[in-house]
Amino acid sequence: FTYTHGSPIQAWTQMNQPLAHPEGTNFSEWTNILRYDYKGWTFREKFVWASFGRDSLFRNQGGNIFRSYKNPVYDLHNEMLQGIKSTLNFHELMVSKSLPFLKGWEIFAVHAYRFQKNLYGVWNDHYFQLGIRVQGLLEPVIDY
Repeated sequence: FTYTHGSPIQAWTQMNQPLAHPEGTNFSEWTNILRYDYKGWTFREKFVWASFGRDSLFRNQGGNIFRSYKNPVYDLHNEMLQGIKSTLNFHELMVSKSLPFLKGWEIFAVHAYRFQKNLYGVWNDHYFQLGIRVQGLLEPVIDY
């Protein structure tokens, strides 16, 4: 029940998004990021595995930060990942190449795959991106 409140209006959120983590609460996560740079080429693989428990319709088990903590299923002996157990896998492969004739510019291609399953079904999503971007306008973002 971390980040919940007695009133859903006062939960730790901004514009209906959790402030601390996108999964909200009641989850466990593992993230790996591998990056290799070679002669203007960059290869990056990002892998995220998450397991989380969500509330059922009438049972408050700590998986929804917009529900009040006042009426939990159990007052004591709550466990991590209780509720409707879900598993999420996310893979993202990015390849980019610096453009030697335009300093700071690069072309890139990204393929992302998202897989989620729980008691109610399985969801698969693929995303593809191609583009040109400028590096160095801002400080590099470290994604961890």
